[in-house]
Amino acid sequence: MRISSQIDVSTLSADLSQRSTDVTLFKYQALGNSYLIYDPQRNLHAIGSIERATDWVRMVCSHDYGIGSNGLLVGPDATVNGAFEFRIFNSDGSQAQLSGNGSRIFARYLLDAGYTDPTLKLPFSIAAISPMSRVVVDVPPPEPDDPRILTDINVVPSFGANAVEAQPGAIQGSGLHFTVAALADIGRRHRMGDKWIDSSLISIGNPHCVTFVERPETLPSVDFLTQLRSEFSMIADAPPHSSGPVFQHGCNLQWCFVENRESIHLRIVERGEGPTLASGSSASAAVIAAYARGLIDEDATVVMPGGMLQVTLLFHEDEIRGIRVAGTAERLAEIRVMSPDYAVCDRKPAN
Repeated sequence: MRISSQIDVSTLSADLSQRSTDVTLFKYQALGNSYLIYDPQRNLHAIGSIERATDWVRMVCSHDYGIGSNGLLVGPDATVNGAFEFRIFNSDGSQAQLSGNGSRIFARYLLDAGYTDPTLKLPFSIAAISPMSRVVVDVPPPEPDDPRILTDINVVPSFGANAVEAQPGAIQGSGLHFTVAALADIGRRHRMGDKWIDSSLISIGNPHCVTFVERPETLPSVDFLTQLRSEFSMIADAPPHSSGPVFQHGCNLQWCFVENRESIHLRIVERGEGPTLASGSSASAAVIAAYARGLIDEDATVVMPGGMLQVTLLFHEDEIRGIRVAGTAERLAEIRVMSPDYAVCDRKPAN
């Protein structure tokens, strides 16, 4: 994939003793899903230092003690095989493998910051890296007069308990239909009856549990998910933030109602973050799961509390080889905050 205009970011690391006393962050949002961006070139910091500053990441992402955000994007780190690499941190300081909205926001930042020239309308690539994976996302040129950013997530989905590293005995079922006992139990205790018993388990570079409901009224509200955040976190979050009784590394949770073959409705609890208004990777996983069940076509609108995304499955020889997500992303603010004390914030994020 050709890079339209590229800045060498492979030599941006600097001696921390020469850093300034504050850093510049950029805040973006996509469908109510917000991220802060930490650009090493702008701040002249070593990229690895942020990974040790878990407490600082939690502070700046906090709505009470910091700026407020669903997470922190760090990059561009380098360009490897033609892709701008970046890292994704959840608001609890843990490192994520993939974020659909985060990828779109990072692509928008690269255009805004001049790493690529938007007037040339050429494609470029980004890569979300973590200790467990490297997911390449291609960014095609935008359609004329279309404000949306297109991102093609290059992943082959995998299904089942092994794909999401479910703990033995925590789930029952096979194929595309599983019952997650802990999730079903929450539903029963809070008057949902036996409505949360049919889930598909899928990995698209990060793990997802998509629970299908038959009526829109059995979709949990954002307020309901927020009130029970601690209960859902015990299922969704990775240890040590949960006891890990269901998924070895945590799992993103979705509730899905299929309106028709072109539209689904979604509610979301993200691993390491909690209830969110929207999620690109959750929307992608839900479309793949619904398509695999034969419920929708390969191109669908995903309706979430934060807004709508258009998700299109990409095929090669009748197999899903990727997901195209189309949606907006906008810059909200440029903010200067205190630099983290790396001598104190030396804990590594959870995988």
